[in-house]
Amino acid sequence: MAEEKIKVLDLFAGGGGLSLGFDLVKDSEGRRVYEIVLAVDNYKYACQTLRKYFSKEYGREDIVMEADLTVPQNHKTIIERCGKKIDLITGGPPCQSFSLIGPRSGNGKKNKKKYKIMDSMYQEYLKLVKELKPSFIIFENVKGILSKKKGGICYIDLITSDFKNIGYSFESENSKIKTDYIILNAIDYGVPQERERVFLIGNNLGIKNPFPSVTHNRSSSITLFEAIGDLPKLKAQITHTGIKSRKEKEKINKRNKRIYNGGDAIIYHEELFRKHYDSLSAKGKAFLDFIKPNGQIVLHTMSQEVRNKMIFPSLKA
Repeated sequence: MAEEKIKVLDLFAGGGGLSLGFDLVKDSEGRRVYEIVLAVDNYKYACQTLRKYFSKEYGREDIVMEADLTVPQNHKTIIERCGKKIDLITGGPPCQSFSLIGPRSGNGKKNKKKYKIMDSMYQEYLKLVKELKPSFIIFENVKGILSKKKGGICYIDLITSDFKNIGYSFESENSKIKTDYIILNAIDYGVPQERERVFLIGNNLGIKNPFPSVTHNRSSSITLFEAIGDLPKLKAQITHTGIKSRKEKEKINKRNKRIYNGGDAIIYHEELFRKHYDSLSAKGKAFLDFIKPNGQIVLHTMSQEVRNKMIFPSLKA
């Protein structure tokens, strides 16, 4: 009899970064360790992306729920669909109001009410944790959440205090971690980007929380060019950041409308990928084999010796 999978509810799921991370974890026999029971987001295009993934991997789209978490009825629906059998709730509430390059940089004065709502969105996460009582919770956000305050108290302290009040502990198994939160940098885990994020890993089991040990040496990390050097060249100017002229803003709006209506699509050519791929070192090839959806079309061009040196064991022959 197959072992029971660890059941996950992903809130504020976005395009599925956290869902995908858990979904990719396999046991020694290649079976999923986690089961995504429900992935919830309020952004139409994110949900379309999620549906496409789950339709392919799970054979069903109803794992995705497009919903506004500030609506009480949606909480009831989530609880009904989860059946109160959730082991882990994960998610990253909207980060725009906490980001130092968002409204806090002076660009968000016109949307003050909107960002104030975002500040409190973590409470929707909290309500569902309180109701479903998962063994573990994982909460992710930008570093700006460490400095933004409400009533003189940092939001990160308000958030951890609220979770502690319903029985969750954030003590890490890593004795060097003295805070309730941890800061992880994507480059330490094989991503070609210096990208720091704040994580809260908590549980209500009375045990210390796992710490994700660093998996990659920065000095041997692949470069951004190795990761995306095969992509077509694009001209920037999708947002209005730094642009004051109304005429220029209207020009950008018209251009974006063409793009999103499919009138300015960028065609990706496989030969561009192959040319780029052939120029890379073994570690660069290993990275692209890992992230490319149909990586098997590339694997057959690699020698057994290169495959055995690959960073990602799951792709070895």
